Amino acid sequence: MPPAASHFGHGILTWHIPYLFRTPPGYNLHARGPANWPKDGVHPLEGIVETDWSVSTFTMNWKLTRANLPIIFEADESICMIVPARRGELEYFKPEIRDIEGDPELDGGYQQWARSRARFNSELRVPESEAAKRSWQKHYFQGTSPSGLQAVEHQTKLKLRSFHEEKHDM
Repeated sequence: MPPAASHFGHGILTWHIPYLFRTPPGYNLHARGPANWPKDGVHPLEGIVETDWSVSTFTMNWKLTRANLPIIFEADESICMIVPARRGELEYFKPEIRDIEGDPELDGGYQQWARSRARFNSELRVPESEAAKRSWQKHYFQGTSPSGLQAVEHQTKLKLRSFHEEKHDM
């Protein structure tokens, strides 16, 4: 991987990604920093890259957030995460803000969860309590609600494929 440079200035580190990514028609790549991997003094910037038609590579940029703080990226440390995104998918959604009381079933489920969470968090402070032994409720992780309602579809892990490198004879 080539070293980072100050391509844009203003405290932005730029890596030129030495790969030309291709996606199926209608798919972009969302380029962002590694998930769940904060780094003190620097923050990854994000972008959408149209990789189904473009013939160019792209850059990954990080913004320095603290002056005079040395930032070290170790050898083999991830600097970019790419996620396929169907073009237009986000634009399809029509966000709305609604009063939860307009949906009594949802409101009831939420109120039950809120009471359950408050009780659990309170019991966490009691040594040897069931809550302290469990350390977290796991409703969401298990795909259930406090009432025992099971999610129709539930996914806790992604099973992503690794990159396959195809060798060509020159």
